[in-house]
Amino acid sequence: MVAERAAGLQYGALWAQLIPAVVAVLAYLGALRNGFAYDDVPVISENEWIRSGTELRHALTLPYWPHGALYRPVTSFTFALDWLAGHGSPFLFHLGNIVWYAVGVALVARLALRWWPPLIAGLAGLLFALHPVHVEAVANIVGRSELLAGVALLGLALVVTAPGPVSPGRLVAVTALSVLAIGSKETGALAPVIAWAALRARPGEPTPRADVSRVVIASLFGLCIMALPRVEVLGTLGGDRPHPAFTTYGPGQTLALALATLPHAVALVIVPQLPRPDYSPPAAAIVHPSILLVLAGAILVVGAVSVMLVHARRPSAASFAGVFGVVTFAPVSNLVLHTGVVLAERTLYSPSVGACLLAGGATAALIARREPALARVVAGVWLVVAGVGAWFTLGSVGIWRDNASVFQAMVERAPSSYHGYYMLAKAQQGAARDVEAHRLYVRAIGLFAGDPRMMSEAGFNAAAVGDTSDAVAWLSAALARSPASPVTRSTLIALDLRRGDRALLHAGVTIYPNQASWRALMDSLDRVRQ
Repeated sequence: MVAERAAGLQYGALWAQLIPAVVAVLAYLGALRNGFAYDDVPVISENEWIRSGTELRHALTLPYWPHGALYRPVTSFTFALDWLAGHGSPFLFHLGNIVWYAVGVALVARLALRWWPPLIAGLAGLLFALHPVHVEAVANIVGRSELLAGVALLGLALVVTAPGPVSPGRLVAVTALSVLAIGSKETGALAPVIAWAALRARPGEPTPRADVSRVVIASLFGLCIMALPRVEVLGTLGGDRPHPAFTTYGPGQTLALALATLPHAVALVIVPQLPRPDYSPPAAAIVHPSILLVLAGAILVVGAVSVMLVHARRPSAASFAGVFGVVTFAPVSNLVLHTGVVLAERTLYSPSVGACLLAGGATAALIARREPALARVVAGVWLVVAGVGAWFTLGSVGIWRDNASVFQAMVERAPSSYHGYYMLAKAQQGAARDVEAHRLYVRAIGLFAGDPRMMSEAGFNAAAVGDTSDAVAWLSAALARSPASPVTRSTLIALDLRRGDRALLHAGVTIYPNQASWRALMDSLDRVRQ
């Protein structure tokens, strides 16, 4: 009888992992029709390191972005393998993302099995499989960095929570998974905290402190292994370019922006919503943030610290789920370090693990308290939530088909974001439709005028359509934000010279004496005046 029961649990555990993984694959089959879109283009399809195979030979010595930002050698290496195997076809890239996503879904269910029965674990896995906040991470190829880092962190938690002594082999696995996590995405830098939290929540007898220390040290060793080449390649441990919202305004406003963004991020993780490709806020929301949102964000920060303290004192499966969500969101919260996005759904992939585990744990707690009727109601609610998530997911996979569809979705789903209008303007400019591009630039700048790259490109376009007033204003704003741009200064110099103004040219020669073309131009103007 005992043997039959054990076999039944083992069989149920298998299906608890398999069914959500299959559902995940079915939900994203439409992504196989997608091409390279948005960041896929510079990171993959136009990246000569990927196309030439250089990334395969020198993955540890190259940055993630061709312009030198970030360091994700594991992710870049998989891109190079896909390019080589598929001869540059986006199909294999998207297939790889779907496979990695299915693996992550199965690991979520497997991790839930550490504490709860197969039915609860399967429910957590199903919620995770259909969560619409994952669409960008799966349907846009560059989202693979999130998938790989998430799989590595989930694998780390599984290795740590497995029964048995903390053996040397387990420590080696902890180190290797920590290397893979940080080598895939910067979120992996918190692997030691995940290892600590997972070991504290391991079922059974409390883990000796010595074993906890050994596991954390093994994880830290993995981070140190990747820190050396990272600093060598980037010159710093960070390496990201902050979003213009964080460089345009002062520390007080940027902190308020980060706090006001937290409630939105939590809501996206908890409540299924229509996915959006961009969340860049308008200037008005940065200058005058909602006091209620800022206060709610501050309360959430206090809550996050409380979760960490509770887990340190009285660890449980529920507190571990909370820690997983808090820790994986912390690096992209912009509260301490500023990232290249104010908020992006792909960055919520790993934090949503914690939310789905908590949903399963809440249902399991009701069953344990002998409240099966209420547990069935709660499970029914989760299934409805999964259904709503499936509806949003299936309707959003296709927006990552190509640049045109992504940019159009930005404008339609995030009309208050400047970035969609900016991207559409660039596309129109590239197609030599400068008048239409100018109209879109006006709309984008009306929402947010703090992006020096956009202001510079808008100025070039305004000059092309003969709008000297806008061209001078926008190029001047770009130069004020990014004075080291010689192209912007050269264009502005040309416009000023038309009006007989040589001040900017003199300033440019003074600041950059090695600019031979500017000095030659000034000498020729001096000769003409003589």
